[in-house]
Amino acid sequence: VTGMDLSEMLGQAMGGEGMFDIFGDDEYDLNPNPKFPEDSSVRVVKSVKSPIMQKVNMKNWEGRVINAYIDDEAEAVYEVVFDSITLNAMSEKYIKEAVDEVESFGQYIFHENQLEASKPRDTFDKTIATYRTKYHSYTWEYLEAEQRVMLKEIMLAQPQLTDHENWMNYLNQNIRFPFDVVTMGNLNNPPGVKAKLMNIEDIDATAGVVVNIRIPRVGTQAYPLMDLNCAKKKDKRQIILDLYHEWADEELDLFPGL
Repeated sequence: VTGMDLSEMLGQAMGGEGMFDIFGDDEYDLNPNPKFPEDSSVRVVKSVKSPIMQKVNMKNWEGRVINAYIDDEAEAVYEVVFDSITLNAMSEKYIKEAVDEVESFGQYIFHENQLEASKPRDTFDKTIATYRTKYHSYTWEYLEAEQRVMLKEIMLAQPQLTDHENWMNYLNQNIRFPFDVVTMGNLNNPPGVKAKLMNIEDIDATAGVVVNIRIPRVGTQAYPLMDLNCAKKKDKRQIILDLYHEWADEELDLFPGL
């Protein structure tokens, strides 16, 4: 697993939003000769207040560098993903505040003089699994208990994997194919187009789980699951699709410019 892979995984867990977005500029230049190279471990040695809760000091937090940049003021800055030990030390109140405010508690960008080199305390997989476990423990609090428990179980079946991968595994294991579906009308097709869902095709970073549907007199096409409902009202698979739609509404952004 590379640093960039980890950044993408954390971004997917947070609905595709990168931590770099909070700085209002995602076009900083990469640092060609960083003091702390990508994948190296670092410790925060200065007092740095968290933007999530001002009373929280990030001094002595540790993690890994996933990107090294030169900012707009020609200073070296580093995007750091906090390791599992740091994540586990965060309070419940702090993580809940981050989730409520749609802020990432898993990473931050530090200036070079705020960091020192350290030794790794865990693996990337452990970091990912810990972050996703914390995130999904609080994200779905607004759902009813049954939905909340079910969604958390799906997302954390294999915590080191992404949301998309866990969904694909769950759907393949718990849904019988093919079955009749109808489009909801949120994408290219209008609402009410009848089709047969044949199988799970792939994962798309933007559209989520993509399936193959067969439309009468049109043929087979790949289509995002997020825009499909069961055609039959009493189809028990609709329970799973409803839960998938809940996740997709929260985590996917098909129209980022709107």
